[in-house]
Amino acid sequence: MSLLNYYIAFITPFLIVILLGLLGFSYSFVIGMFIYYVYRCFLDYYRLNQKEIVNKKEIFGSLLYQYGHSFILMSYILKNK
Repeated sequence: MSLLNYYIAFITPFLIVILLGLLGFSYSFVIGMFIYYVYRCFLDYYRLNQKEIVNKKEIFGSLLYQYGHSFILMSYILKNK
């Protein structure tokens, strides 16, 4: 997955969810934000797995909210040293 495809893959669904919120579909907006969060966790995991920064056993670490952001940050820091 190229960098452009990665950015398109995570920005496009977010724009659709924001559009739902602007059009007044509040229930769909909340459900869309939750689905987008889970989608984004899997997308980030796929990108890190493709670059061989994480392995398949660490997928659930990317789904936890508090652990997820530090998981990705530490994966980049440890891999780039």
